[in-house]
Amino acid sequence: MAAHRRSAKGRAPLAKKRMFERSAVSHPDSRSPEICREISRRDWRSLAGFGWILLSLLSGDMGSARAESIAPSRIEQLMRTPPHLAAERPEVRVIGLVSAVGDGLAAEGNRPPGESFFCVEQDSVGIWVRTAAAIRDGLLTNTAVLADLKCGTKVEIEGVLDEGLFAPVLLPVRVSVLGTEPLPEPRRAVLRRFFRGADDVRRVSVIGVVQSMIEESPTRWLLRAETGSGHFLVRLPKRDEFSPSRLLDAEVDFTGLAAVSRNWRFEFVCPRLIIDRAEDIDIRTPPPADPFGAPKLRLRYLDGYHPDGRPLHRLRVEGTVTFQGPGRELYLQEDGCAIRVETNDEVDVVVGERVEVAGFIDTTRHVAGLRGAMVRKLEASASSVLTKPVPITMSQIDADYLRAAEGRGPRPISCDGRLVQIRGMLLSVHRSLSPPAYHLELECEDSVSTAWVPANAPERVGTRMPTPGSELLLTGIASLQYPPTVTSANLLKPTRLDLLLRSPEDITVLSQRSWWTVERVASLLMVALALAVAAVIWAFTLRRTVFRQTRLLAEQMRDRRDAVIEFQAALGERTRLAANLHDTLLQTVTGIGFQLEACGQSNRSRGEQLDRHLATARRMIEHCQDDLRSVVWTLHSLPLKAGSLGDSIRQLVRQIGDQCDSEIVVTCGEGLPKLADFVAGNVLLVIQEAILNAVKHASTRRIHVDVFTNAQRDRVEMTIRDGGCGFDPVSRLSAKDGHFGMAVMQQRVERLGGLLQVESEHEKGTTVHVQIPVLEFDPQLA
Repeated sequence: MAAHRRSAKGRAPLAKKRMFERSAVSHPDSRSPEICREISRRDWRSLAGFGWILLSLLSGDMGSARAESIAPSRIEQLMRTPPHLAAERPEVRVIGLVSAVGDGLAAEGNRPPGESFFCVEQDSVGIWVRTAAAIRDGLLTNTAVLADLKCGTKVEIEGVLDEGLFAPVLLPVRVSVLGTEPLPEPRRAVLRRFFRGADDVRRVSVIGVVQSMIEESPTRWLLRAETGSGHFLVRLPKRDEFSPSRLLDAEVDFTGLAAVSRNWRFEFVCPRLIIDRAEDIDIRTPPPADPFGAPKLRLRYLDGYHPDGRPLHRLRVEGTVTFQGPGRELYLQEDGCAIRVETNDEVDVVVGERVEVAGFIDTTRHVAGLRGAMVRKLEASASSVLTKPVPITMSQIDADYLRAAEGRGPRPISCDGRLVQIRGMLLSVHRSLSPPAYHLELECEDSVSTAWVPANAPERVGTRMPTPGSELLLTGIASLQYPPTVTSANLLKPTRLDLLLRSPEDITVLSQRSWWTVERVASLLMVALALAVAAVIWAFTLRRTVFRQTRLLAEQMRDRRDAVIEFQAALGERTRLAANLHDTLLQTVTGIGFQLEACGQSNRSRGEQLDRHLATARRMIEHCQDDLRSVVWTLHSLPLKAGSLGDSIRQLVRQIGDQCDSEIVVTCGEGLPKLADFVAGNVLLVIQEAILNAVKHASTRRIHVDVFTNAQRDRVEMTIRDGGCGFDPVSRLSAKDGHFGMAVMQQRVERLGGLLQVESEHEKGTTVHVQIPVLEFDPQLA
C-alpha cells in the first residue's frame, strides 16, 4: 500500500509537468525554449509556480491531495463488502483496466456507452462503475473523459461504493485516464461457480449450444445457450454474422464479461454474458445445413435414456397438431403420447394437420417438451385424421400411476398433454384480465378440475358460457398437476387434472340447470317478503298521514265556521250600534245645535259677547257632529253596495271629499279581483283612515289613491300619498298618546294577512303602502 502511495505521488508531479509542457507547445503565444533560457532563475521559478497553480485548477488536481490520502482499494475486497456496509457509500479509490463498456456489442443509442456504465478489472476481478447513476446524483460532473473509454483503458477512479442492484458498484466522482494496456486472457469458466453467479463481473469463456434466439428489441437478439449443466443468456446486435441461421443449434465458444439475469427482487436467476468484440464469438461446430436432418424420435422416447446423456442439439419428431395456442405454443400427439412445443416464430398450422418439428428438449415442466422449434407441414396422408379425445377421470389416472409404480403389465403412457374428455357439473365461471380469458371450475365424479378457455375468442365464449349447475362435457388438452419434487424421488403421483380448451365448441352442455333452484326460490321468497313488509309499512304510514290530515282539516273547518259565526255576530252588533248612535246621540246633538242657533237668533240684542259664546258652542257642536258621523261610518260594515271594489273606493272618496277642501284623485287598475265583503270592508276602512289622517294632519291640497293588482294577480296593492308637511316615523305619536289611527290600520291589515308600510319625511309628504293577499273564502263570507 505504501509503495502504491509513493508511486502515485511520484506520478502526479510528472503528469503535471508533462501537461504543462504540452500546453506550452500547443499554444502559439507560449514562450519558446530560447526565450525561457533568457529569463532569470528567479523569474522562471515565479512563472513555474504560477503555471503550476493554473494547471492544478484546470486539471482538478487541487482536490487530488484529498484523494491521494485515500489508499487505492483492491476490487476483490470491495466485491466482498456486505450490502449494508456498501449502502453507507464509503469513499474509495480504484486503479484498473476497463474490461467492458456499456452493453458491449448490443449497446443502443447515440451517446457514448461509458455514460451509462462500464466495468473496471483488477487481477481478473471486476466491478461495475455506474456513471449514469453518478451523473443523476450530481456526483460526476466532468463527463468528457467518458467518451474515450474503451476496453484496455487504464483508469483511476475516485468515488463512493454503493450496494447496487445485485453486487456492489462504484459511483464515480472523478475518472482519470492513465494510459492503455492489453487485457489479460479470460479464464475458462468453472460451471459450478458460473451457474451460481460467483463469476459476476469477471471475464470468462463458456462453451454452449445455442438453443433459442428471440427478438428482445428491434436491434437485439437474446440467445439462450445450453452447456449440459445449465443455460446462460447472451445479448447480441442484429447483424448478419449473428443471424439465427449461423448460430442456432451451433456450438459456440463465448468470451465476455459475466453478468446476471435478475428478478424483481434483484435475485439471481441465471448468468449472462456481455460481449464487446465480434472476435469474442467462436463458432466451434456450425449448425447442420438442414435443421430437419436431426435424428428422428418417437414422442414417447423423447427424453429417454441416451448413452451420452441428454442431447444438447436439435431432435426431430412427428405428430398431429391437437392444439394451437396464442403466440408460439402448440401440442403434438402420436401413438397416445403428446408433447408441448414452443416455436421460435409464429407458425400457421391448424388442428388436425400432420407436422414435423425440429427443436431442443425443454425440461422446465414436469414432462419433457420441445423449445426453439421449427415446424414444417407434411403432405396429407391416410393417417391424417383428426385425433379423437379419450374420456378420462382421476380414478383412471391413479390406476395408471399404480400400474407404472408397481411395474405391472405394459408400460402406461401419461395422459399429460393428450386430447381428452371430462364430464362434470359446472361450479363457477371466472373471468381474468390476463389470458386465458375464462376458467371454469368443474366438479367431476371424484375430483375438481379447472378448464382454461383460450383468450383468442373471449366474446364468443361470453355469449355461450353455460350457467353454474349445468352438466358439461369438455374436450381439451390434459394438464396434470403434481406435488413438489421433494415428496418423492421419482414417479410423482398427479394430484389434479386440469384442461386447456381450444375453442368454445369444446364445451358441450349435456343438461341445463333448472331455473328453479333453491337459491333462486329463496331469493324470490325474500323479495316477496320484503315487498310485503314494505307494503304494510307504506299502508300504516299512509293511514297515519290521512288521519293526521283529516284531523287538521276538521280543525280548520271548525275554526272557519266559528270565525263566520263570530264575524256575523260582530257585523250585526256593529250595525245595531251604528243605528242606535245615529238615531239617539246624533239626533240629540243635532237638536241641540238647532236650539243654540235659535237662541242666538232670539238674543241678538244682548251683545257681541253672547254672539261669541254661541259661535263657539256652534263650532263645538259641529265638531261633535263630524266626530259622530265618523264613528258611525267607521262602525258600519261598509258593504260593497256600489258594485265593484273600484266603484266602492270612488264612492268613499266622494263622501270624504264633500267634507274637506282637499282634492282626492283615485286611480284604479284594470282587473281588480272580487273580494269577500269583510275583506273589502276592511280595505275601505284602511283607505278611509289614511285619507282622513292626510286631511287632518298633512295640510295638503291633493291626495292620490292608487289601487291595482300585481302581475301574479294574487295581491291587491294600494298606495295613499300626499304632498303635505310629513312627520318623523320614528318619533310619531302612538296609541299610548291617544292616537289610534295608525294602530287600527296596522291591526286591520295584519288581520287580513297583508303588509302595511308608512314612508314619511318632513316637508315631503307621507306615503302609505298596503298589500292584501287575494284568498278564497267560504261562500258564507263572500
